[in-house]
Amino acid sequence: RATQRPLPIQPDRVSQELCNWEIDQTEMRVNDSVLDFWMRMEHSGDYNILPRVVKILFALPSSFAQIERDLWVCGEMVTSQRPSLSNENVDMCAFLNRNEEFVDIAQCESIPDDEVDGHIPQCVSYVMDAAPRDGEDEMILDLFSQASVEEDDTEM
Repeated sequence: RATQRPLPIQPDRVSQELCNWEIDQTEMRVNDSVLDFWMRMEHSGDYNILPRVVKILFALPSSFAQIERDLWVCGEMVTSQRPSLSNENVDMCAFLNRNEEFVDIAQCESIPDDEVDGHIPQCVSYVMDAAPRDGEDEMILDLFSQASVEEDDTEM
């Protein structure tokens, strides 16, 4: 089986294609992307090297938007309100956020209603039916009441 070796690029051919491109009057079509334009130029037979260079350059992502979105998700998870969040959990959440195709929620086994409480980690639950703590409740109410009074005074 013969292996195909890439042909060496000859500087004269590259220079010639660049010169041809500078004087070429071919225009991009309204709906053409840069890659479409150069594919058309390659199929015309006039250009062989420049279309390959364009494919390499424009195959790279033009922005890091997806990476920034992924990091934003991690930043939303890691806050001062979650001091005990482990590195492993952050890594796993970031991985799952980026690779959603690995987890098919529709294939997850349903948890029976009477077992749901047992599947919720203690660190993310707060008992809402707890007995009132008069001292703490009054202190919290005083803070909110005082803030409300100050807001009303500044509006007038």
